[in-house]
Amino acid sequence: MRAAAGEKRALPCIDFVSEAEHCAVCGGELRVQKSSKRRIVTLAHGPMEIREIRKQCAGNDCAPSGSSELSRLVKSGQRYGYDLVVQVGLLRYLHGLQREEIRFVLRNENGIELSTGSVSALCDRFLVYFEALHIARAPSLREVLGEYPMHLDGTNDRGRGGLFVCIDGWRNWVLWAARVPSESTQNLTPVVEKAVELFGLPVATVRDMSDGVAGAVESLRKEGIPDLICHYHFLAAVGRSLFKTLYDKLRE
Repeated sequence: MRAAAGEKRALPCIDFVSEAEHCAVCGGELRVQKSSKRRIVTLAHGPMEIREIRKQCAGNDCAPSGSSELSRLVKSGQRYGYDLVVQVGLLRYLHGLQREEIRFVLRNENGIELSTGSVSALCDRFLVYFEALHIARAPSLREVLGEYPMHLDGTNDRGRGGLFVCIDGWRNWVLWAARVPSESTQNLTPVVEKAVELFGLPVATVRDMSDGVAGAVESLRKEGIPDLICHYHFLAAVGRSLFKTLYDKLRE
């Protein structure tokens, strides 16, 4: 990586030259194919203009080779670096900041100006990358996890669906989660199956008393895995049965 010579610009201009000397496909010698410019923003370096110089083998029609150093900073064709995506994601989902608060932190601590739309887009990208990382590291997590009870529950927006979550009941690790249009067995079963695919069969399931969740763990129940009802949900159901009429009169 080196600073480009020439006239000074408002933004620093950095050349990223393909580091490869031979084609990864055919082994042939590489020559400069083309260069392209774009502006990027990283947390570590702020806004800058970069020029990527690609190489391609002379004799064959193999795919061109780009700069691996640049690819570690920012995804091809994207403007915002991976470190900025992570920072925005942590501010939103770990620290609970809203979009304007995130913009304020980046502006005052890092000198980076983002629109509210860009903040939202980076939050979405963070979740996509985090999900991919979760799947990639599932074998290591599974090894540490060992045996576990699977707790299942979800949010529900007046019957219009919500978030359904499978959690390790001993460590409170979120094993898998997904948005569902409703808490039907058809919608919930794939979520349970994905959690089992990644982390193996649980020693037990713990759930509420809804028919949808009961159907989603039916295959596990057939495997001989204990299917337990959450005490909180059970007592809530008993309480409604015993006291609803009296409570309604009291409320009136």
